[in-house]
Amino acid sequence: MDLKLCCDEIVQQDSIKHLYQATFSLLRRYFPAVHAYWFSPVGDWQVKACAELTSDSCKLSKVSEPEATLLCHRTSSGEAAFNELRAWLQPLASQFSYERSMVTACHNQQDYLVLALPQAVEAHLMLVLKLSEPVLLNDAMQSTAHVCLLQISRQQQKLEFSHHSHQQLSLKHNLESEVIEHIYQNHYLLSFTQKLHKSIMDLSQIKHLDSLYRGVVETSQSQFELDRVALYLYQDSSKKVMPSYGGNVQGQVEPLPDDGLSLADYPWVEKLLQQGQVFDLTETVPLQSPDGKQVMGWRLTLLLMDKDTCIGWLQIDNSIRHNPLLKHQKRVLGVFSSSVAQLLNAMQQEQDFNVLYEINQALAKQSSLDNVCKKSIELGRAFLHLDRAALLLVDPTQCYVVGTWGTNQQGQVVAEHGFKEAIESVPSYHRGMVEHDYFEVNHGCTLHYNQDPVGNGSHGVFSLWDEQKILGFLVVDNLFSQAPFTAHQVDVIKVFCQNIAQIMATRRAEFALKQLNEELELRVQRRTQALEQKQQDLALLNKELAKVSATDALTQIANRYHFDKVYRKELSRAIRQHRSVAIIMIDIDYFKQFNDIYGHIRGDECLYQVAQCLNDCAQRGSDLVARYGGEEFIILLSDCRLQNILELTHKIKREIAKLGICHEYEQANSQLTISAGFVLRQPHLKTMADDLIDMADQALYQAKRRGRNIIVNYDDGVANKNPALLPD
Repeated sequence: MDLKLCCDEIVQQDSIKHLYQATFSLLRRYFPAVHAYWFSPVGDWQVKACAELTSDSCKLSKVSEPEATLLCHRTSSGEAAFNELRAWLQPLASQFSYERSMVTACHNQQDYLVLALPQAVEAHLMLVLKLSEPVLLNDAMQSTAHVCLLQISRQQQKLEFSHHSHQQLSLKHNLESEVIEHIYQNHYLLSFTQKLHKSIMDLSQIKHLDSLYRGVVETSQSQFELDRVALYLYQDSSKKVMPSYGGNVQGQVEPLPDDGLSLADYPWVEKLLQQGQVFDLTETVPLQSPDGKQVMGWRLTLLLMDKDTCIGWLQIDNSIRHNPLLKHQKRVLGVFSSSVAQLLNAMQQEQDFNVLYEINQALAKQSSLDNVCKKSIELGRAFLHLDRAALLLVDPTQCYVVGTWGTNQQGQVVAEHGFKEAIESVPSYHRGMVEHDYFEVNHGCTLHYNQDPVGNGSHGVFSLWDEQKILGFLVVDNLFSQAPFTAHQVDVIKVFCQNIAQIMATRRAEFALKQLNEELELRVQRRTQALEQKQQDLALLNKELAKVSATDALTQIANRYHFDKVYRKELSRAIRQHRSVAIIMIDIDYFKQFNDIYGHIRGDECLYQVAQCLNDCAQRGSDLVARYGGEEFIILLSDCRLQNILELTHKIKREIAKLGICHEYEQANSQLTISAGFVLRQPHLKTMADDLIDMADQALYQAKRRGRNIIVNYDDGVANKNPALLPD
């Protein structure tokens, strides 16, 4: 071999591939080889390159990456042959030394020349030549080959080191780019997170639910740099979708039209609910741009989930600025939607409870039926945000409805005692006469005042029933605001009507009692000759009447009127004698659903059974069990301790369970259950009467909120909004 020529060719190579090519070409000149293989001992003898050799050319057929292990054009048989060659080659490594860089060997009747490129102790690169004829080696060839192979090895190590350094530099640049991108994203994520916290704080200060709906849309568009956002509310029981507010094609927030759509009209939302997911991003959907043209953009849907309850969803798109949805925006919006869901649900429940409670308290203070009617209209417009409302009573013939108080076309509450209309002439009145708790809401109607048209809008009729007796109708509309009635608003109005009907029935009973007493007094005056007998009769009758006025007709236990009288007396006695007083509020769980499933007759039977069970459990002579309203009962305990209350409440739960009243809506055990809240105090002021009932009511509310079928003590955390649940 020409040593200088070999070395010059080797050091001039600037890449691994060229080094392979030069080495194979060099070997072709001096040895009768037909194939050449370059092996590395790393990774179980990987093949680095191979070539086909002829007398005048070197065709490099494979250059492998370090992890490659197979030859080019491999087949199942070729791969097996290569593995056999590799297994034969490995033991030859021990035959090489400083003086011996080449060995010849025969394998499967084929002559091979194996050359070792020294790199480290017992670590060699192997060059294998498949010979076309045998080769005789001598010491001169060995010496020359060693110098040449050493030069090849050094150049190979140099090139590989350069290659690895370039890779390390490239990796470093990639890591720096990733770090910069990460810092950039964290910067924006921090900014959006700060906006998120501020947005939630601002929204939590809103007091009215409708304002909160609008605020959610406005805040999400402005704070999170979104083109259009729409808020849709969802009622799981009816599968109805109630649009609230959303951005129009210019991005301005306005009320969304209520087209009477259901969940089936939003299949992608229905799919999310079925799959238990909360996030849906459609990359390409047709959208309307501000100039009225159709453009393609993305649509993001975020479900508003509070625990397992879907309150609604936010629908977002990029129809105006066409900006992409960034990764940090999606992360922040996910947290925002969860916070909004909790805020909406909490405010809705709190507002419903406060409004209905305040209305009921105010109506209960009215001394006459006419005052109840007038106050109902005033409170309904003030608290339930009704544009116009009117209370109509069914006359004794049940052929007409007559006016009491209503709202004129200027929004003023006015007396309408002269109004009279035939029930048969209005289909909704006719249906309400035979259907318990009937209601009907229509949109796009002609609205009237004194039978004269005054505009268009939504119109609702709600029947007022006292158990099995129709009392009248509450008629409402949206003449001024034109805001459609939501399903939630309808539900609140229905409860409002139930409270009105109950108080109206009580006032009628009181009025009837008053008339009867006056009649009795007149008879006594006219029958002076039978004064003694008549006085006895009157005393007996008054006793019976007092019993009737003190007893709830359906449940045959004390009514609220009687309870209030006894409660005031007992409170005064407790103050004088420094004794304790306990109030237990009890509510039948899911009683509305019980009525819906089994009917109101079964519902009345259920109320009676529960009332008698409560009465049987409270066995002390001083204990008083009363129906407080609807499916709510109240128990007054005097001079008792906490242990007495716990024993009584758990006894009530056990006895209710023994009744075995089936309730399919109660999925846990399919039986009727009750929730209870109580408070124990030693009163010192008469003004604490309402406070104690309110405390017990708050404890009951917490029991309902925490899942029902539990008992909550007001003193165990209700005041701190963290009620303790009493174990069974």
